[in-house]
Amino acid sequence: MIKAKRMGHASFTTTDLDLRIEVEPDQWQLGSVGLEVLEALENHTYDVVFLDVEMPEMDGLEAARRIVQAYGAKRPRLIALTAHAMREHRAACLDAGMDDFLTKPLRPAELQAALTRTEELARAA
Repeated sequence: MIKAKRMGHASFTTTDLDLRIEVEPDQWQLGSVGLEVLEALENHTYDVVFLDVEMPEMDGLEAARRIVQAYGAKRPRLIALTAHAMREHRAACLDAGMDDFLTKPLRPAELQAALTRTEELARAA
């Protein structure tokens, strides 16, 4: 189980991972495809969106591009989740507008560090 220190983030995750994260239920929403996050953003404000890079219907890179285009500076922080750890994969995620990059399998310390970095980005914005 990943125990993420609660930082007040409302999060949306699109991933095929069996994530068990200890947070308040109303602070976390899970989806399975990129289109779901776009629909969810129309109805709810999220602080952080975790995007699996490889999803059916719309991959995480395209979802990130659309979120950046639609919401600009008022968008949630975007964190990539991927099994690919190569430098070019990280660069593609950042170029698409993601703020951070995590590789699978997720490690609790890395997840916590990413949440801390996104909180710092949000404060600086």
